[in-house]
Amino acid sequence: MGGTGLLIRRVVRKHWPLLCIVTVLSVVSGLLAGVALQLLTKHSAAIDAQRRAWHAPELMVVVPTAPGATEFRQHLAADPRVSRLESLPVVILHNSAYRNGEKFGEAFVVEAVDGRQQLGQRTVVAELAHPVPQPAWVSRVFQDVGGYQLGDEVTITADGARHSFHIQGFVEDTYGGVPGISTYWIWVPAADLAALQERVGTADSPQDKAFTGEAWQVAAANATEANSAQVEAERAALQAARLPASTELAVFTTDLGLLEEAVRAPMAIISLTLLSFAALVLLVLVVVLSFMLRNAIVRDLPQVGVLRAMGFGVWQVMVSCMAPFVLLGAGGALLGGVLAAPALGKLQPLLRAQTGITWRPQSAVPLVLGVAAVLTLVVLATGLLVAWRLRRTPVVAALRGGTSDHAFRRTWLPLERTRGPLAPLLGIKAAGQAAGRSSAVLLITAIAAFTGVFLSSLASTLGNGDSAIRLLVGDVEDVNVDVKPEGDLEEVLRTSRQLPGVRDGYLMEYRRGDLGDIGGFYFLTDAYSQLGDGQLYAGRWPRHANEVALGTGLADHYGLAVGDVWTVEAAGQRADYVVTGIVSGVTQLGRFAYFPTAAFQRLDPAFEPRSVALQVTGDIDAVVGQIRDRYGDQVEATNRYALLVGSLKSYVQVVPVLAGTISAFTGTIVVLILSLVVSTVVVQSRLQLGIMKALGFAHREVASQVRWAVLPPVLVGSALGAGAGWWAFLPLLRALLRRLGLLKIDVASPTWPVWVVPLVLVVTSGLVAWLVTRRIKSISPYVLLAE
Repeated sequence: MGGTGLLIRRVVRKHWPLLCIVTVLSVVSGLLAGVALQLLTKHSAAIDAQRRAWHAPELMVVVPTAPGATEFRQHLAADPRVSRLESLPVVILHNSAYRNGEKFGEAFVVEAVDGRQQLGQRTVVAELAHPVPQPAWVSRVFQDVGGYQLGDEVTITADGARHSFHIQGFVEDTYGGVPGISTYWIWVPAADLAALQERVGTADSPQDKAFTGEAWQVAAANATEANSAQVEAERAALQAARLPASTELAVFTTDLGLLEEAVRAPMAIISLTLLSFAALVLLVLVVVLSFMLRNAIVRDLPQVGVLRAMGFGVWQVMVSCMAPFVLLGAGGALLGGVLAAPALGKLQPLLRAQTGITWRPQSAVPLVLGVAAVLTLVVLATGLLVAWRLRRTPVVAALRGGTSDHAFRRTWLPLERTRGPLAPLLGIKAAGQAAGRSSAVLLITAIAAFTGVFLSSLASTLGNGDSAIRLLVGDVEDVNVDVKPEGDLEEVLRTSRQLPGVRDGYLMEYRRGDLGDIGGFYFLTDAYSQLGDGQLYAGRWPRHANEVALGTGLADHYGLAVGDVWTVEAAGQRADYVVTGIVSGVTQLGRFAYFPTAAFQRLDPAFEPRSVALQVTGDIDAVVGQIRDRYGDQVEATNRYALLVGSLKSYVQVVPVLAGTISAFTGTIVVLILSLVVSTVVVQSRLQLGIMKALGFAHREVASQVRWAVLPPVLVGSALGAGAGWWAFLPLLRALLRRLGLLKIDVASPTWPVWVVPLVLVVTSGLVAWLVTRRIKSISPYVLLAE
């Protein structure tokens, strides 16, 4: 073995703890970066490829069996932009299913299991071997979000009738189970579908919740052309059938563009979060390597001087110092990149809950090699900058341990003038003298505190249903009451306001429709004084017949701001509106608009509100029950808050897992680094510790001095990091949720992580120091002095 090889062996033997930590940090950084980059670059492409394999249509339209539906289909099929249209008989059940007291879904579309032709194929991913009564194949979202299992009963009550199905198998497809849209598909045998169609009949009024219809799969060059064709066909059908312009022919319209954005948005948020913390881990690696390697070189300078005096070159010594770190850093990064695919496999249920489609990640060799190359370059550059000191140190100075001809070190906290316990004072003096080590500990604990405070605040804000709903969609109404034509709207509003637990009530109508060339929601009300300004990001609510407030996604789509004029075509009419406000909210990714009643009547002169919205401070289900008991079939009361919780459940449940995973990595890294630092303090102070034990100092006092050599930078770093994490939480959260259409974050940063996280770090540091210094107790002063 050559001289360089012997030197490398010596570095490995003397500095193996530091090498282990560099390896662990490289693995963690490579793993987080690999997972983030695969989600960012591979996930959407894989989902799109699966949809192409299923021949997914660009547009899915569900239309009740009603006047105008035939003309609608004929005009849509005849449009030159539509290359193919397949019509499927369905039954629409417009209500929620219940499981363990929780609502699931807003509407269900029941279709024949063997009804599709070429478009919109699907895959059965799990199935019972034996038949069950009333069999149904349901979307995988039933399992991932709803908690259903094979063989379970799914019960949906609509228009007073109870419809039950038993799960024969789980299915994945393009439109049938997208979390967040909350309209889910159920496939049953053709005979069962025919019997269900006979039971529910056609829709007699817009308030009916169970009716027959058709699902149209529309193939076109892209989603924009399909949407434009659908809007024009619906307008032509209304005119041909001589129906009022306010008639809604379609009850469900979704296009591939919206689905793709719904998939990319949460994946981008997860990816950017992981990538950010991978960068923080890499920063920790740079800090540790910089200060610890510098410390090691300082300790080994006499040996370096001997080697150079014997003829070893500077570069030969530098290579021997750096080679183990570079090789292990590269190997750790490669291992982390390779482990990214299995890690994503473990996260598959959570990822599938965001999209409804299984993604089977595989190791991407170019991506793994790229991550490894970047980490290797970082380790190499850091090591070379630190080892460059060898080149600037003369041989004679190296033989003296780096001490210059005229050396002076100022004494801080002189013992003759400083009052306090001796052991802590000696420890604090040692921390001040080892500025490099203390700076490293301070930076690392600051990063750990920042990470802990941010993740704890994120989990506290988005980790439970109530706070997440209030943040993502604002202070929405808790109950929605649709009043049928035979009901008295004013009486329902008046009596509902007087129910126990009801804080406020007002008229509010929701309509799904076309907002120009994209689909979205109309929110129609005059009760803007009751809504407050919690959701307003800019401007004010509309008040007059020529004003409108737009959701952030809709405003971004058209490039509009407060004061601009928006021209919209809907219901066969065209009107211009002044944009008075931009509204923050994740509904339909921000694709919605708020109209006063008079403003919407310019598009639909026949429009009259038929829905009551209630804000409840007590038991929401009790209020819903009282309204149903009082008015029976005259109304359809819905717990809207529970529906919103169900639709956002898939997004909310990923937050605790993400926060827990990164916190576990951070905690492990902090413990390892503190162990290394305390061990280094013990090794460097062995002569001093031996003298103290020989002079009669108890083990408790010696260990206290070692602890106080580490605790001051831990205390300062924890405080600084916690403060920075608390201050940066809201801006970072706003940047993360911007993709979902949320601009206004009307919550306060939680304060409890600001003191809990530093306390945990300080206690952990003290515990690690106590464990490491225990071995000093059994070592005699003679052995410490002899070392």
